[in-house]
Amino acid sequence: MKNYLLLALLGLFMGHLQAQQSDEMSIQQEGLQCSYQYKILEKKKKKDQYLIRTRLENLNNESLFYEVPATDPDLPISEEEEGLAVVNIHNTKGLFANRGAWMIGEKTNYKTKTGGTIYEIRPNTPINKEIKSSVVKGKTPEMTAKIYKQFGPLSSFDIDFLQPEFINGSWSSDCGNFSFQINFAYDTLNNIQLTQIVNDRQYSYIYRGNQRFERADNNNYVIIFAADGKSFQYTAEDGPVCTWRKN
Repeated sequence: MKNYLLLALLGLFMGHLQAQQSDEMSIQQEGLQCSYQYKILEKKKKKDQYLIRTRLENLNNESLFYEVPATDPDLPISEEEEGLAVVNIHNTKGLFANRGAWMIGEKTNYKTKTGGTIYEIRPNTPINKEIKSSVVKGKTPEMTAKIYKQFGPLSSFDIDFLQPEFINGSWSSDCGNFSFQINFAYDTLNNIQLTQIVNDRQYSYIYRGNQRFERADNNNYVIIFAADGKSFQYTAEDGPVCTWRKN
């Protein structure tokens, strides 16, 4: 009889713990939704421990992007610096209790002209995060969500496409319909230098600013890199104007 009573009490206790799970709350901003809820894990003598579940989801059909400004490369980047959204717990208990769950997008190769790194939130690909945190005894977590960085389509950022990952590779010209290789490097004066390789012949182009390159052996041969990073306009001294596009 005692065993049955003990099991019954244990069942009631566990049922009580299971019942202490919140409904999901959420905020939404321009198709980006941040959701959160809590579930009790353990009641302790001076505090109660909860599992905090968070989710960041892009409900649009296209990716969204945000910028993480350049930081000191010798120092580790914090979750707050790298994140886009956060769920804060306001009534934590304990010096080392988690006070927030930061949600971080996928780091891309895109850099802005001020040195920032672009992160991506893909459509319908939720970013889930779980943390444990302790709150004041007898209380439930008091939480709020916030999207604290600007975000938008990639076109809304001043991307620096003059980077090796966007230049290196095979390109084609619409004049003569031929392909060639372009390699990105820096010369001894730290200027960007592009090397065009055509049928084992090499031509070097030196960056002169404002997206413009001049051929090292003859500055009447000019290529201008498009602002969207998708093409070069080539102009020769004898008049032809051609477009180069990456294969």
